[in-house]
Amino acid sequence: MRLRLGSRRTGRALAGALLTAAVPALLLVGCGGNGTDRTGTPPAATTGPAAPTVPAPPSASVSTAPPTAPPTSPPASATPARSPSPAPDETLVIVTRSGGIAGRHDSVKVNNDGAYTVLSSGRETGSGRLRPAELTELRRALDASGMERLPRVMFDRPAPDAFIYAINHADHEVAISDAEPVPALQRVVAAVPLPS
Repeated sequence: MRLRLGSRRTGRALAGALLTAAVPALLLVGCGGNGTDRTGTPPAATTGPAAPTVPAPPSASVSTAPPTAPPTSPPASATPARSPSPAPDETLVIVTRSGGIAGRHDSVKVNNDGAYTVLSSGRETGSGRLRPAELTELRRALDASGMERLPRVMFDRPAPDAFIYAINHADHEVAISDAEPVPALQRVVAAVPLPS
């Protein structure tokens, strides 16, 4: 296609084509040619709605302390330790009787299993075993006596012809006299097989 320079129509068409091509180029040059303004800042995007602002999730705090173990408790099946039961051949009680008109001296030693030995004037004169009911009665009398809280001597002065009884139980000894009865301890004396 040949253009005639003299034609007005052609001149106008050429001017319009140049303008159409030159405007975008001028706009780019005015903006710095690379999409930024003269200060170097890119233009704000104008296409589409602004993106919504999403708050940042809270930062989790990190603990530097060592983890603590939960408190421990003893197992439910744990039972307190029991004190060992006394050996059968260990002494439960010794009762010694002395005095009286004839000046006797007798003693009886009873073991935990009810076996007993009788001594008269230092010689063994008898032995045997208490029946279960007799041993139970002796234990009850000892438990009820409270002798661990009593003084060693429970009378003021020896009475003429009276018997003195010394009761030794659980490393504690108490002496009583027929002349000044102590019922709780007389029950213990009655529960052992002293010779008549």
